[in-house]
Amino acid sequence: MLITRFKGVLTVEEKHLVNRDSGKKLVKQIRELLREMYSEDYEKIVEHYTDCKVLSSHSDISTKTGERIEVFIMDKDLEKSL
Repeated sequence: MLITRFKGVLTVEEKHLVNRDSGKKLVKQIRELLREMYSEDYEKIVEHYTDCKVLSSHSDISTKTGERIEVFIMDKDLEKSL
């Protein structure tokens, strides 16, 4: 498993939206849709740099902290290759 953490990912517009409950939901929905659209691209990048196949991947964003977490489930134990 590979876990990545991205800080400060909210845009200026998203920072304004998350001040309201409806805006938080909207930001989450949009980010979820974008993640689905580009998940194959992300997985190919991870596969390229790890030399492992990505079996599945998952993501979530915190509208409170502006962080995003990406989790990639790999076909090999990455620690053994380090």
